[in-house]
Amino acid sequence: MRQVVARLLALPKDTIHACDTEVHNIDVKKSPLGQGRVTCVSMYSGPEVDYGCGPGHALWVDTTDLEVLEAMRPFLESERCLKVWHNYGFDRHVLWNHGVDVRGFGGDTMHMARLWDASRLAGYSLEVLTDELVGRRKAPMKELFGIPALKKDGQPGRKLDMPSIEELQNNPLTRPDWIQYACYDSQGTWLLHEELRRRLTSMDWADGEVFGEPNLYHYYTRYWRPFGELLTSMEREGIKVDSTNQLPAAERRAIAQRAKLELNFRRWAASYCPAAWFMNPSSGTQVAQLLFGGAANPVSREHTPLRRSFNLLRCEYEELLAARDGATLAEEASYGFHLEPGSSTREVEAERLPHRRAAGPTAAVVPLDPLEAFEAVKPGVKNVEFELISLGLTVPGTTKKGQPRTDAATLQLLAGAPFDSPPVYGTAYEQFGGGAKGAEACEAIASLVGMGAIDTMLSNFILPLQENADERSRVHCSLNLNTETGRLSSRAPNLQNQPALEKDQYRIREAFCADEGNALVVADYGQLELRLLAHMTDCQSMIAAFKSGGCFHSRTAMGMFAHVRTAVDKGDCLLEWDWKQGKPPAPLLKDVFGSERRRAKTLNFSIAYGKTVHGLSKDWGVTVGEARAMLDAWYADRPEVREWQQQTIRRAHETGWTRTLMGRYRKLEGIQTGTRAVVAHHERAAINTPIQGGAADIMTLAMLKIKSSQILAELGYRLLLQIHDEVILEGPQEHALAAKEEVVRCMQHPFDDALPSLKVDLVVDAKTAKNWYEAK
Repeated sequence: MRQVVARLLALPKDTIHACDTEVHNIDVKKSPLGQGRVTCVSMYSGPEVDYGCGPGHALWVDTTDLEVLEAMRPFLESERCLKVWHNYGFDRHVLWNHGVDVRGFGGDTMHMARLWDASRLAGYSLEVLTDELVGRRKAPMKELFGIPALKKDGQPGRKLDMPSIEELQNNPLTRPDWIQYACYDSQGTWLLHEELRRRLTSMDWADGEVFGEPNLYHYYTRYWRPFGELLTSMEREGIKVDSTNQLPAAERRAIAQRAKLELNFRRWAASYCPAAWFMNPSSGTQVAQLLFGGAANPVSREHTPLRRSFNLLRCEYEELLAARDGATLAEEASYGFHLEPGSSTREVEAERLPHRRAAGPTAAVVPLDPLEAFEAVKPGVKNVEFELISLGLTVPGTTKKGQPRTDAATLQLLAGAPFDSPPVYGTAYEQFGGGAKGAEACEAIASLVGMGAIDTMLSNFILPLQENADERSRVHCSLNLNTETGRLSSRAPNLQNQPALEKDQYRIREAFCADEGNALVVADYGQLELRLLAHMTDCQSMIAAFKSGGCFHSRTAMGMFAHVRTAVDKGDCLLEWDWKQGKPPAPLLKDVFGSERRRAKTLNFSIAYGKTVHGLSKDWGVTVGEARAMLDAWYADRPEVREWQQQTIRRAHETGWTRTLMGRYRKLEGIQTGTRAVVAHHERAAINTPIQGGAADIMTLAMLKIKSSQILAELGYRLLLQIHDEVILEGPQEHALAAKEEVVRCMQHPFDDALPSLKVDLVVDAKTAKNWYEAK
């Protein structure tokens, strides 16, 4: 092995080595850091390179003996030897688990394929890309080595079982095919890299001629290649979470709040349909039956049943029965709520039901004695049947198949915001006759929506953060360049979907913290998309507004609404105020005209996202004509924006693509030949991508500048996360202020000769704190 490594180190510097690993005992749903064992490494360096057995052969190395992997270290850690991978982060991390710090990053063919075509429906797997671009498909492991599972009759079935990687590698019967399979991963990656390099070289990079780098392969090597390596370094660092105190406390609060909401919903539902006490509130089918049963399906033209039976497990039935009637069961405490013992009967008033359709129980008294209920379930029966009788509400929206929608947005239309002060009731209010009954209905349905929100919070954030924390209590999410605009996504866990600060009721951000003796620096761009919109459209009023400072949304409201401008001109309210001068002599615009400012804010971002008049009318609860009038008022003060959008859409129709601030492409398949809906979707993407993709470009430049900052390196600060327009770094507490100043400088001036400046300043809000919540 040492002789082979010596040959590799002696090869010319521009030699491309495609590498791949195979790993045993790894859970691919979690970060590869800290798990798995590398069983072999394969390598291919092109048809001219000879590893010692003739040119053009791949190299396969059995690393079950870690001394062999140790012998490969000089090559794997060499900056001089350029190594390309498909999904570099995975291989870099599993080798790091063995103490090998891979360097000499030559490229990631997954990222290169994204840069070539960011909108591929077929995906970016090595299997698909080698088949399409190279003409030599990488066969999946299960196809080659899967063993048909035996059916009950002993005959082989369709399902395939996979032997372990260790077994495939060590079994003499499968080892030759296994070596060939592993080698083609590196061979396919090398061939794919060559083909993608050719394709990217043939694609112009906008404005590249300014500095003599005219194609997208230059863009890749200059930006995305170092950015790809930076992302893997950030994944390796991870971020500390308080999995001992804060997250468990948040979990307890969330579960308690959910139980309260669930009790509210069950009590209300059972007051109309007693069996609804036993329903599953998380089942869209059961919720649809209770609320909308009997409704017409506009697709099938059939009516759903007014009554429908469902089953639940006997143990769940007994727990719910005990909770309802106050019986003493051990499970009661774990369920989360307890009802006081009631009478053996419960009055159900027929007139309480909504009156759109005849629905619901008509009997005045329904027996609910717990003993009778238990006797109705025969011993040994595993499932208990219950019947839901519809409340007959008007269906706010349907799925493509015509079924009533029960998603959060639809239920929110029924509920409104009944817990606000003052309460805002939804459409269910009038359907239940208004008054106390209407308010109760809205509150119950809002409770159902709240339960779903808490379930999402638990399953997406609170629980995964605890489950994925390593022995140092750090979470290592996967940061991925896999969106059409170039924005990052993340998984295991998905930190990009952290709840907004105002919705972070369980203070999940507080769990993200610095190590003892360290501090976090949290820096966030202000109104980045809008500033890019002003720059790209050369909109003079937007540029002037940003140069004047203050609240851009308040300025927009003043420009859109004549009565707001009149109030400002008269001095009845102030556009903005410097609080250093003391208390303002008049109230601020945002306080007096909050509704107008919210609409202006919505419109500002909707313009950048390409939202339609119909979408705005739905968001605001106004007619299409009213929404169009407000949109026209916005454009009247910003004609350059409308002109730019029209030009961008025309160009997209002519070319079939749109481009970001830094010249990346997004293909718009169907904009020239698709249906009306497809064309409309791509037209919105045509004007959204330059802005969203431009924001991604700015973040890329800023993060690369932060990474290359010698000041931050000397201060000991490292990038941990990027969430939307925000970055988080960690380093020694004593250098926090100096680090914050340097981060702000890097983010305010991320430019280089490809993008020397913008027509507006970039504004950065930065703070230092012990945890993420305190820094917001």
